[in-house]
Amino acid sequence: MRVLLLLTSLVALGFQKISAQTFCHTPATSSNIELFRSFLTSKKSTTVYDYYELRIYVHVIRRSNGTGGQSVNDVNTALSFLNSDFNQHGIYFILQGNIDYIDNDIYYNTPTSSIFSVNSHTDGIDIYLYNDAINPGNGLANGVGQSSEYYVAGSFWNYPYGSLVKSHVISHEMGHVLFLWHTHHGTYYEGGDPYQCAELVDGSNSDICGDYIADTPADPYLNFDVSYTTCTWNSSGTDANGDSYNPDETMIMSYTHPDCMSYFSEEQGDRMITAINSLTFLQNCVTCEETIISNRTITSDEIILGCDISVENVTIQNNSNVVIYATNSIIIENDFEVQVGSTLEVK
Repeated sequence: MRVLLLLTSLVALGFQKISAQTFCHTPATSSNIELFRSFLTSKKSTTVYDYYELRIYVHVIRRSNGTGGQSVNDVNTALSFLNSDFNQHGIYFILQGNIDYIDNDIYYNTPTSSIFSVNSHTDGIDIYLYNDAINPGNGLANGVGQSSEYYVAGSFWNYPYGSLVKSHVISHEMGHVLFLWHTHHGTYYEGGDPYQCAELVDGSNSDICGDYIADTPADPYLNFDVSYTTCTWNSSGTDANGDSYNPDETMIMSYTHPDCMSYFSEEQGDRMITAINSLTFLQNCVTCEETIISNRTITSDEIILGCDISVENVTIQNNSNVVIYATNSIIIENDFEVQVGSTLEVK
């Protein structure tokens, strides 16, 4: 049935490989695609912590003589977009050290993935920021949920021609690092992902098609045809069922006008948290803080995740199934009780 839906959508919408101008050059491929498929059937878990901190390293590309590039204030503005977009989902970015300046005329004038080998790190996400004059502006992550590097360069090609570095585009590319697809993924064929298929407007296949996230509406591929003043799509279209598309033009992972981007959905936030807890390259970016679980009675199924976890004075009851997963260490002491019918799994 899924193959039929995909083929029908391809015919109905006349899909073809993306050739239009775009700010996102991230390839729609992932070396972790099979792991991503397992996410789709995994039970949503609750946690007792409220945030993750990920290390980031910021690199600014300048001319060989040290001129040009983003200023310190520009970098701070760019990072403010990351904070506002991700903090509400419990994801925080901790800048490591000072800005790294890469002074090289060749890199300065030509953004490519070759920059990812310059002064990169294995314990944090490397963000490479180019100057605003790059034309056309663009961004690129090193795969989807695949590696911890990306760049943003230049300015948007439509009025009011704002800097992509100092916009939600910096969060768009970070979204790819944290295993988010475009909202039009599968609905507009992007290649790379063998499982992609067209999402229906009624949401009936939203968990296995499109961007694989149920609370993001089917996106036909906005292609930046969005009014920046009203944030409304200027076109129209129907899905394989003949239902009219009603996309959300304010989603960060869509191809809307950068000035209209504003948020990640709740389930996109959940997906990013799942990625942080599942992908080794992201686990390596997490700053390690102690999580203390104390004086609690757990009465429902729960997964407790953290780096170093200390548990004391905790009772598990009401046939609850609890998993405690720590990346470093777990200490359980002082009046810890698992009542009859409940289970505890420690990893």
